[in-house]
Amino acid sequence: MRIDNKAQSSAGKICKYLIIATSILSAGCSQVEHGNLSKIGPTFTETNVASLPGWRQDKVLKALPALKKSCLVTLRSLRVGVKSKRKIKLLSGWKDVCNQIKAKRFSESSFRNFLKTEFNVFQIRSKGSEEGLFTGYYEPTLHGSFKSTEGYNTPVYPKPDDLIHVDLGKWKNALN
Repeated sequence: MRIDNKAQSSAGKICKYLIIATSILSAGCSQVEHGNLSKIGPTFTETNVASLPGWRQDKVLKALPALKKSCLVTLRSLRVGVKSKRKIKLLSGWKDVCNQIKAKRFSESSFRNFLKTEFNVFQIRSKGSEEGLFTGYYEPTLHGSFKSTEGYNTPVYPKPDDLIHVDLGKWKNALN
C-alpha cells in the first residue's frame, strides 16, 4: 500500500485506512506470526499510526459508527456460538475492544487515543513496491425456500434472457 499526499479529503483518507485496517484484522492477518509474514506473499511492516497522512487533523470519530456495527456482529457471533475454533480465536481477539466500544462514550480526542492504543497499523507491500491494489468483496447470504411460505413469499428470479451486457471498457480505457 502506498500512502501518498495527493489532494484527497483527509477525513476520507483516514476512514479508508481504518476500513483497511479493520478488514485486514477481520480477515485474520492478525493471527499470523510476525516472523512469517514475508514468507506468505505481501510483507507487512508495523508502522506508527501517527505517520498516516492527516491522522492529527482528521475527524476519526466518523469511523465509529462502522466500527460499532462490525462489533455488534462480532459480539452476536460469539454469543450465538461459533463452531470453528479458528473463527472463535479470531473473534475473541475482538471481544474486549468491542465491549469497550459498546460501553464508552468517545470524544474526537479519546477515540483517536483508543485507536492508537488498541489497533496496530501495518504498511503492506508486495514484491518491494510501494504501490498496489487493495480489493474487498461482499458476498451476501440469502436464505430462501423452494416453496412459497409466509416467511418466504418473494420469489428470486434468474437473470433475464434479454439482459443487455455492455463492456464500458470499449468506450473508455479507464473502465477496463
